[in-house]
Amino acid sequence: MKSISFMLVFFVALNFWSCKEEKFQPYNDIEEISVASPQDTAIVLAQLQNLVIRPQLKGANPNKQYTYQWRLYVGESYQILATTKDLDIKVELAVDDYTIQFLATDPTTDIKAISQLYSLKVTGAFPEGWLVGNNLNGKGQMSFIRTADQQVFYNPIADINGTAYPEKLVAAVSAVVPTAFFGSFKQLFYFTENGLRVFDAETMLQTMDLNEYFYNSKSFSKIPAYGANAYNIDQYLIHDGDVYAANGTDFGSNTDFGKFSDRFEGDYSMFPFVFPDASFTTYFYDNKHKRFMSATYQGRELTIPSRLTSNGQYNINNIQKTMLGSDLTLSNNYLSLMEDGGQAYIYAFRLRSTSSILGGYYTQLSGAQELDQFTGFAAASDVERGYYSSKSKIFKVSAANGIVTELYRLAAGAEIVDLKMLKSGPDANRQLVIAVNKGTSGEVHCIFLNEFGDIDSSRKEIVYTGFGQITNISYRKAS
Repeated sequence: MKSISFMLVFFVALNFWSCKEEKFQPYNDIEEISVASPQDTAIVLAQLQNLVIRPQLKGANPNKQYTYQWRLYVGESYQILATTKDLDIKVELAVDDYTIQFLATDPTTDIKAISQLYSLKVTGAFPEGWLVGNNLNGKGQMSFIRTADQQVFYNPIADINGTAYPEKLVAAVSAVVPTAFFGSFKQLFYFTENGLRVFDAETMLQTMDLNEYFYNSKSFSKIPAYGANAYNIDQYLIHDGDVYAANGTDFGSNTDFGKFSDRFEGDYSMFPFVFPDASFTTYFYDNKHKRFMSATYQGRELTIPSRLTSNGQYNINNIQKTMLGSDLTLSNNYLSLMEDGGQAYIYAFRLRSTSSILGGYYTQLSGAQELDQFTGFAAASDVERGYYSSKSKIFKVSAANGIVTELYRLAAGAEIVDLKMLKSGPDANRQLVIAVNKGTSGEVHCIFLNEFGDIDSSRKEIVYTGFGQITNISYRKAS
């Protein structure tokens, strides 16, 4: 019994001496670190935007040096994007969906803290924003303002296609027409004095050379209008008062749209705006006979519409006023600035059969000025309110009472050439976008509006510079 007690004391003493020699603590808490991920783990970015994620670590020892790794998963394999704590890289990935994960490692214990998964959707470099048609040193450019980060691409079609486009540009028009049913158009039209070129909206790669969209060569001298019916079954082009049509997506299966038809027969001169209804009928306004005309699904002729407005304030077959400008407004209806004998009017047209507002109306304008210098028209889509521009001023128009007030005035030496309302994103209907020329140099001004449609003095105007002489601006919708 004494020998057992002796041996026990010996081993305890030996264990104590061993721990002291190796400075080893017999018990110690294992450090644990974790990643407090940002709440929003679904990320959508365009190519060439910056991907920035700044994770927060919990339980990290400030006296330790951790190692970090950002992994991009493609299938079962992965590549390392960065080895820094914060991720800040330019997105140069192909258009696709990806998964990203962050790892922080304690090198002394090899214990890892692993973040939750981030989903990354990479879109094309030009997903949504303003096309700016302009001419620099006599040559056309289709510049692009990406609204997501306000980055400007001055001549992307030349850079991406590796070629020069020497023709003088007449207009750059977005023909991106999304639909939830039968497929979407993703085209950008580049109208020149020598014809039309077509580019893919996602990549800016050229898809059609000069006049491949037409049976006969066509030159352009005025800004044309493009549109499609509600289901993208037909495409329409209005140029110099004439109407042309091409096939659409054919219920989602068609990718070869063929060519635009010859001019629709008839005695007319159409205002350059396409008015689709909620299904297959498309309307056009004839400024020669001052009435609406229509075309049906896959039809290549114009007819006189039989449908009248429900409240009897006007007959769409017999408006008898000249259209100056038109835009989409509340409940997918149309607001149009009209003129007759020097008197201006604002018309609310109900052409869509699914409109939640049935009664069309018109109002004579009070205080309209400088219509002889008219350069553009835009309307809000959350209220029936319009704006028109002269060469140096912008006027606000109330459709309800016809009152016209001056909203904005340019400094001397500058001239307004186009006017549009932003209708996408958080600033929808709260931002007027103005194309301005100062001699041969162009600028794009973005002015912010308050809930009453007046200038929001709390927000500073955004001005983009560096363009050639601007021809027009056109909004490229998300597709």
